[in-house]
Amino acid sequence: GGQEVIFSGVEGATLQQGTLVVRVRESAAQAFAITVDSSGRAYQTGMAPAPAGTRVVDARHRTYTFSWGVGDATDLIFTFSNPADVRTVVMAPAAPRAAYDSGELTFTVGGEVQVMRVHALTLLPGSTALSVDRDCRRNTKKAAIAIRGGDGVVRDITTYEADCRTITVGAHGGVMSEP
Repeated sequence: GGQEVIFSGVEGATLQQGTLVVRVRESAAQAFAITVDSSGRAYQTGMAPAPAGTRVVDARHRTYTFSWGVGDATDLIFTFSNPADVRTVVMAPAAPRAAYDSGELTFTVGGEVQVMRVHALTLLPGSTALSVDRDCRRNTKKAAIAIRGGDGVVRDITTYEADCRTITVGAHGGVMSEP
């Protein structure tokens, strides 16, 4: 219903659910309908989304919700394995911050490029929802992520195994979810 679909920034839901047709301009025969439901899921009409638990699971995107703030944090620390390689990324802008997005971070580890992004979905003094994007097509190394707070304490958030399926939440990573 309507001329556009607006998705909520955090949940991805929409009030403009409905169906639209995507087609190749030069070939009307090359067309298919797309349904967008109220949860924000989009799928080819007539082809129901795969039932939960049957899709391929990997560690591309995870959110960590914890009960401490990163508004005064100074660094993101990435510890790669095979070979051992520690990289520190300064968390700009300086504290106190109201938002954080590392942008695309690129590291060369053992001759292989690793690409990640860390950004805050919620950044309050006593609550943080931190999102990590780690696409398996661009990452082949085991990687641990930690944050150094303004107090100098390094807090481990998570460890991603090289298999791109196994994730271990660190002692300070809180609750991990898949958006």
